[in-house]
Amino acid sequence: VSAPDLFRMAYSGRRFWKYFYNRPIEARPFIKSSYSYTFHRRDKSTFHALHQASTLKMDAKGNATFQFDLVQDISHFNPIVTSRHFIIDSSDPKEVKRIQTDIGFRKKEDDLLSSSELKILSLVKSGRSSKEIADQLSLSVHTINTHRKNMLTKAGAQNSIELLNFAAVNNLL
Repeated sequence: VSAPDLFRMAYSGRRFWKYFYNRPIEARPFIKSSYSYTFHRRDKSTFHALHQASTLKMDAKGNATFQFDLVQDISHFNPIVTSRHFIIDSSDPKEVKRIQTDIGFRKKEDDLLSSSELKILSLVKSGRSSKEIADQLSLSVHTINTHRKNMLTKAGAQNSIELLNFAAVNNLL
């Protein structure tokens, strides 16, 4: 992991614990951390990792005493090569919150999909057709299909399922 990525992770971790301890004790078991970053091996090869962490045990005062970490190689999902960190708060099942903690660290050119593409992708995720999306956004079906084609190209995906997997791995939605 590069020095800038380590700095981002430390800063994001600080934000995570601040958020965690500002939540009510009963909500804390539902607050998780999700990182993605690139590992650099000694042989100069790399792999992309998804690191998810959950607090499994707390003491009587609500302090975290045991945390479970899972690190997975996600290289086969064609992830965006950048470090990202999110807090996932599922304490309210009606509104799962995804809070990005590394805002300000990524350069504009690191944002692979535009805000318009992300809006369309969100509607694709909800199962809407290109025509339904076009009607909802007051755009032509041709424009929606062009955005979808561009997103597939940017993600190196063959279909919408692969595109949605790419978005999930890269915390885009």
